[in-house]
Amino acid sequence: MRQIQHISPSGLKTFKTNQDEFYLRYLADTKAPSFPQTKAMSVGSAFDAYAKAFLHGRLFGHGNDPAYKFETLFENQVELHNRDFALVAGAKCWEVYKASGALHDLILELNTAASPPRFEFEVKNTIRWDTGYVVLLGRPDVFFINDQGAEVVYDWKVNGYMSSASPTKGFVKSRPDMIAHKDAVPMMFKGIRINAAQPLETCSEEWAAQLATYAWLLGVPVGSTDWVAGIDQLACDPKRIRTVSHRSKVSSEYQKGLFADYVEVWRRATSGHFFANLTKEESDFRCSSLDQQAIDLNGTGDDKWFADITR
Repeated sequence: MRQIQHISPSGLKTFKTNQDEFYLRYLADTKAPSFPQTKAMSVGSAFDAYAKAFLHGRLFGHGNDPAYKFETLFENQVELHNRDFALVAGAKCWEVYKASGALHDLILELNTAASPPRFEFEVKNTIRWDTGYVVLLGRPDVFFINDQGAEVVYDWKVNGYMSSASPTKGFVKSRPDMIAHKDAVPMMFKGIRINAAQPLETCSEEWAAQLATYAWLLGVPVGSTDWVAGIDQLACDPKRIRTVSHRSKVSSEYQKGLFADYVEVWRRATSGHFFANLTKEESDFRCSSLDQQAIDLNGTGDDKWFADITR
């Protein structure tokens, strides 16, 4: 069994979905082939590159940091087989985002930052709390602390470009109608207009887990609600792309449960007894079988391995 170095939000999601897949990805002695980026994934990655290159250039000057050139971000985030498609699709989403007014609103928020905002960075740290510890890794899209002391963690999501998606409930502003979701109760919190009626996990547990993990890595204590989680979402369907903004808190109870989940995965990945529902001997045999499967997959170059273990 390979020694695990960290757990990310996507790793935790994989564990909860399929423990065999988690083992193959993160623990097998021979790492299984990576799941190739889909066209749908590439659209979000391309949009992300357009957004970060523009915002970094506006705030810090174009050419100030070569790492934030559009070409650099795009090539780092979009796999080669998707680039022709993603370049056009990402630009279409970016133009909608600008025209909707969402970019303007985000810039107004960033202009309240008490220190320079941070974009597209990797942070890894050991997070400790009452129930234990875990080494986490995250890549926040945007982080800043505004002039009223609010710690703010934001992300972009492009959903449904290759299919269809509706805006996730709970948003505080939609465009072009400029109204909040019917169940949202907008309220100002340290200069940020948030949904006071619903914590983010009741709207999207996946988003809440991702942004809470980033917040902890950036120094927010586990369980604190003195920060803002935000998502600017592009919900696509064949006829149009809708832009909505989510600004919420993540409840203390949810954060504590999430941290306990991370600790459990870390404990199992480092204890030598990964499959807790099996005896130690049975778990070892299962791990050995998956180690051999990883070797076989590397030998065939099969990039569809994930389909076999999720049937």
